[in-house]
Amino acid sequence: MIYIESDPTGETYRRVLELIWAHSSAFTLVLEQPGLSPSNEAREWTARLATDLLTTEHVNSWPGTQMPADADPVTLGRYRLTPVTKELILEQHSLFSWCLPALPEDLAFYRSDGRVTLGTTAHEGFAMVAMGEISEEQFKSIAPDVRYRYSPGEWRR
Repeated sequence: MIYIESDPTGETYRRVLELIWAHSSAFTLVLEQPGLSPSNEAREWTARLATDLLTTEHVNSWPGTQMPADADPVTLGRYRLTPVTKELILEQHSLFSWCLPALPEDLAFYRSDGRVTLGTTAHEGFAMVAMGEISEEQFKSIAPDVRYRYSPGEWRR
């Protein structure tokens, strides 16, 4: 597991996402949280993803976050990863820019078997890359300016 501790921005953001996308088929975003509604711009941006929406769920956990069982759930949207959705995601220039109310929150990517490849907790400035086919050396080569720490092991919520 690679724990990203500084924000990949600009070209590094693009390279990190391209590496993750090579191992992913879907992504999620927190669309709404109790007491924190998305801005009009965030709603308009999300509407552009509508044709690739797979599901919406009300959940208390998603990659990087586990809320108490009695907490009000958030709305999580799951989307197909396509050339169109990739371009929309790349309109942003930072992995940690995915924060409500300006944008949907906590971008995460998944393999075709449902396992997480990347999870973020953007407002805390934190992300995790599940290793699988992605080695620490690959990550270092595409994101040399990103502060991270490596820990062996699989993704755990």
